[in-house]
Amino acid sequence: MWKLRTLDDLDGFQRAMIGAERVVIVGGGCIGCEVAPACGRRPSPSSTGAMCCSRSLCPAIGGALTNVHARAGVDLRLGTSVVVLRSRQNGCPGHTLLEGG
Repeated sequence: MWKLRTLDDLDGFQRAMIGAERVVIVGGGCIGCEVAPACGRRPSPSSTGAMCCSRSLCPAIGGALTNVHARAGVDLRLGTSVVVLRSRQNGCPGHTLLEGG
């Protein structure tokens, strides 16, 4: 699991994504929404909210942002939370199970 707070965090994240087919992004807030379209590997942001940035934006703007991501091919997993997160031996995430599958 990677946290993205600094440029060093981003560098590590980009190295870990080499060869990844899918990326699960835990959190559909501002950072998750910025990372999703930029990662280019079938991103799947998950969020407990009903739309992107549900805690920080009004429904009209959050809904519009959600629609932009959906049209761009981002596989949004809204209204759900992470149940299981397992790491590989190298510390990179290997398996993520979201509530409801």
